[in-house]
Amino acid sequence: MFTYLDRKKYQWRYLAMQNNPLKVQEKTLFDILHENKDTEYGRKYGFKHIRSVEEFQQTLPEITYPDIAPLVNRIKNKGEQNIFTKDEVIYFATTSGTTSEPKFIPITKERMKLFKKEFSLWFFFALKNYRHAAKGKTLYFAANQENGLTKSGIPHGNISGYVTYKAAKFIKKKLVISAELNNDFDFDKKTEK
Repeated sequence: MFTYLDRKKYQWRYLAMQNNPLKVQEKTLFDILHENKDTEYGRKYGFKHIRSVEEFQQTLPEITYPDIAPLVNRIKNKGEQNIFTKDEVIYFATTSGTTSEPKFIPITKERMKLFKKEFSLWFFFALKNYRHAAKGKTLYFAANQENGLTKSGIPHGNISGYVTYKAAKFIKKKLVISAELNNDFDFDKKTEK
C-alpha cells in the first residue's frame, strides 16, 4: 500500500532529483540494465557489459513496435516471462491504435507502483500550485482500465483508467467522473448528468 508517508518521501525525493536530472537519468538507466541483464533481451544486447550511456546508445538498435511485436506476442499469447523484464508482466497498456492495430505495452507490478506514485506527484503539484482546487473536484479523463484478457489471461486496457481505478481514496473522491464509471463501456451512462 502507498501510504501518506510514502507519498511525501516520493515527493521530497523528486524535488531533490531536480538538482541533477542527468545523474538521476543515468542511474535509472543502469538500474534497469542491471535488473534485466539476465532477460532474453538483456542477454541478446549484453546489458551486463554496458558501462556508459554512449555504449548503451551504440549497442542497442533503434526500434519500432513491429521490431519487438513477436516478443510481445509471446508474452501476450503464451504468457512467457523474462523476455524484456525479470519482473512478471501483469498487465498490458494498450495504445489507441490510431495508425494501426493497438500496441500492447508490457507492464510489471513495479511499473504499476511507479504509475501510482507519478499520479500522486501530479496531484501534489496541482494542489501546491492551485490550493483552491482542493475545495472542488477534478475533471480527469480516463479510459477504461480493462478491455479484456490476452490469450494467456493477462488483462489489457488503458493505463489512465488503471491509475484512477487504483488511486488512493482521497484522490478518487476528487474526481468528477468516478473511476468505476470510467471503466463502464456504456457511453450513455458516462454522459448522463
